[in-house]
Amino acid sequence: MMFNILDKVLKIGLKMGVDQIEVYGALSRRKYVELEKSEVKIASISSRSGIGVRVFKNKSIGFSFTEDFSEKSLENVVRRAIAAASIRNREEFLKGFTEPAKIPSVKDTYFKDTEELSLEDITDNALHMRDIALDKDKRVKAISGGISVSFSERYLKNSLGVELYSKGTWASASLFVVAEEIGTTSSGFDFQSERNHILLKYDEIALNAVDHAVKQLNPKKIMGGDMDVVIAPLALSSILATTFGRAVCADNVQEKRSFLAGLKNKKIANEILTIVDDPLMPGGIATRSFDGEGVPSRTLNLIENGILKSYLYDNYRAQREGIESTGHASRGYSSEPYISTSNLIINVKDQDTFENIISDIGNGVYIRWVIGAHTANMITGEFSVALGEAYHIKNGEIAYSLKEAMLGGNVKELLNKIIVMDRDIKKIGSFISGSIKFSKLKIST
Repeated sequence: MMFNILDKVLKIGLKMGVDQIEVYGALSRRKYVELEKSEVKIASISSRSGIGVRVFKNKSIGFSFTEDFSEKSLENVVRRAIAAASIRNREEFLKGFTEPAKIPSVKDTYFKDTEELSLEDITDNALHMRDIALDKDKRVKAISGGISVSFSERYLKNSLGVELYSKGTWASASLFVVAEEIGTTSSGFDFQSERNHILLKYDEIALNAVDHAVKQLNPKKIMGGDMDVVIAPLALSSILATTFGRAVCADNVQEKRSFLAGLKNKKIANEILTIVDDPLMPGGIATRSFDGEGVPSRTLNLIENGILKSYLYDNYRAQREGIESTGHASRGYSSEPYISTSNLIINVKDQDTFENIISDIGNGVYIRWVIGAHTANMITGEFSVALGEAYHIKNGEIAYSLKEAMLGGNVKELLNKIIVMDRDIKKIGSFISGSIKFSKLKIST
């Protein structure tokens, strides 16, 4: 049915005299259970569908969208897109939309059992996590969290001959635990996201959330200074996603909003570091065979042995430089394409076990998660974050949790201070990394 709607819109646009037209359609269904105060607060099923229309006319692109598929609405959505194009400036470098090309295959992105998982089963799994957490430790006083299971289809067709379809499933679970002991409280959480709900480890999520909450009871202060720091994937993803992940996008580079502007093919990190953007990763949360404009997906080295090798491009930013898109346009039907990373993989040549990495530190800090990474300065690369969950490393062992501590620095300096990475690789959504040890980072208290 959706392709029939796309066909109608293409015909309407061409009849109205556009040079080119592109239609993106999407359908999604979500089942969600939320826990609050240890009880089920929400158990819901929702769905959405719509189309986004872009027209190319007189060297300008206009956009509009609708969730109404009536004949009148389809005509109106094209008219609105044409009107939007008419008030935008002509840009002579624009060539239009994507030409047809061979699309690669991807693995483990859709699972029928996940799509068909019942709301009752999702509720049972959420309550199971709750019960595991409550039974684990008497100090657990409150629990919140939930499980989300979703399915989506996306369709793309344009007047140049592109006709593409994909579908996928996603499942995620999280638990937030509050612990109390002798009048002091602390909190801990854990979560997991997968394409296949069978891979969700509910017991492990619950036990980890309790463990993190209990470990943070009775935190202590430490004296600040420059010291070796081990940053877990969760904290690292927050810091790098809001700095490097945005700074490597071509729109920010071209508009001089990125600390990476002008640094392509230059050394920006320790030579043991390689960062790969891989939209073809089997089972990855952001895995896809084509991007939001129909450009075939491909694996791309962003940093290779410490050298910045590429930025991320959509069609608009690539055409502006007279090059090909790297296939990093993201979108929903209600938005124009924007540039973003897919599965971001951190590779460090020097690796060891977590225990060995910690054992070499006499006085340092282990950071699990941080607060305030969104305030980082993308133009300079500077950041300052509060330590949401962190521990003092003393004489090669994790000693106690910390309070009122912060980490500050510059992303380029951070990437140059990498020493070694934990072999135990974690997936934090679409961010893939092990815990990384850095030399002499600034901790303030």
